[in-house]
Amino acid sequence: MSLEKRTITNCPCCKKDLSKSKFLFKKANVDYYQCINCELIYQNPQPVYELTEEIYDGEHYHERYIRSAYIYFPTSKIYVNEIKKELKGKINPSKTSVVDIGCGIGYFLYIAKQDNFKVTGIDISRWAGKYAKEKFDIDVQTGNFLEMDIRKDEYDIVTLWQTIEHLPEPNDFIKKIYNILKPGGYICIATPDVDSWIARFYKKKWNCYMPDEHIALFDFKSLKTILELNNFRPVVIKRIHERQFIPEQIEYFKLFIVRIIKNIVLKLKFLKIFFPQKLISKWEKQTDLEIPLPSVAYSVFAIAQKPIT
Repeated sequence: MSLEKRTITNCPCCKKDLSKSKFLFKKANVDYYQCINCELIYQNPQPVYELTEEIYDGEHYHERYIRSAYIYFPTSKIYVNEIKKELKGKINPSKTSVVDIGCGIGYFLYIAKQDNFKVTGIDISRWAGKYAKEKFDIDVQTGNFLEMDIRKDEYDIVTLWQTIEHLPEPNDFIKKIYNILKPGGYICIATPDVDSWIARFYKKKWNCYMPDEHIALFDFKSLKTILELNNFRPVVIKRIHERQFIPEQIEYFKLFIVRIIKNIVLKLKFLKIFFPQKLISKWEKQTDLEIPLPSVAYSVFAIAQKPIT
């Protein structure tokens, strides 16, 4: 599938014009820029948002969600523990409503549910919502979050785990989250840290530069900027390593082997007869077939509060 794209004229985070941005590099025919004002790194042009449902309902994502349970479950536990630690004395899980936007198949919500949080999810993928209900008995609204009719002041906590980097218009999401949070409620975000040592070391080969998938990449400054521009008061912004090291490296090794096979088969066309045509077609549609390097997942983690008055 060929994605429709649009050229943007302002930073997706601070909204400064492109004269405040500098070109960084090209990866898989996608141009990356950095805003001089807020430090956000983003691709331009960007995929048109309405088409992303087709991507996240694809077989490639179904497989990734399910096979990576051994990574996502421990990560979800870390997120729940961080919320309880940073908001200790401020929330009572059994009386706290949590909605996870971009919840996927519901790993985080399942863990939060075990800690007595009242949970629900939102995801653009209908397949993910169906799976979350069948597997974990979690209700997930599916569709475009920005188009959903959600009551004002509805939730105590809204979470965005590894989601904001996928959004062409992150400010629109943050504004709507502000609206659906109760006064005194919290937004919780984790997103790949573009200023981590591993990102600076690998540069454009960093695995989180994922063309047409990770559209905007944040650091401390840019995440703080977008929260404050939308009237949130940061409670904590810090770097976390959110995965267990050994499972993380197993996942990278598996991806390493698969990518090598894909590249060999696509370049040596006579090998295609040994693989199902459906699989070959899927590989040919993928834009990023670089061989992944060993990595460590560092994220910027933030909790910010909607003022009570």
